[in-house]
Amino acid sequence: MKSNKGTGLRWVYGVPDQLMFTLAKMYGLFEDFGNRVDPETIQELEQEIAACRPVVSIGSGEDPIMNLGRIMVQEAWTMAACVYLYKGLCGANSLDARVVKIQKVFMRLSGGVKCRRNPDSFLVLPIAILGVAATCPADRTALLTRLWGVSECKRPGTVGNGIVRVLNDI
Repeated sequence: MKSNKGTGLRWVYGVPDQLMFTLAKMYGLFEDFGNRVDPETIQELEQEIAACRPVVSIGSGEDPIMNLGRIMVQEAWTMAACVYLYKGLCGANSLDARVVKIQKVFMRLSGGVKCRRNPDSFLVLPIAILGVAATCPADRTALLTRLWGVSECKRPGTVGNGIVRVLNDI
């Protein structure tokens, strides 16, 4: 699926459709092979992830701040997919150079966009993946602070609150 027309799953989770297919493929590979996926397949997946570019609507009625948030969310999903690829399918740990590099880029990206309900409510799931990879206490604190600003993350018994509790306990 190469078409970026329409909103697809972006309106629900912020993840581009093409990347959702890649994530599903990675999940299937993990179920079948664990972290013993051949290097050629890893390289193909890296290329598929890299090919996922942010999709935004540009028009006279579009809010540029909202578009910046949309780009950030889609980039966060791309980075989360890379971390899932390296940690899940390659067996890397959080100190692996590839994971550390992605984590640093994400922290720089998230630091450049103000905490608000939108985009933060769309960042809950990517932060769950990227937060597990965070080794620096300051980074984890920054991610938790961002999540605490989302009402669903404050409410006990919700998925968002569960994610916050997991990241807090790591």
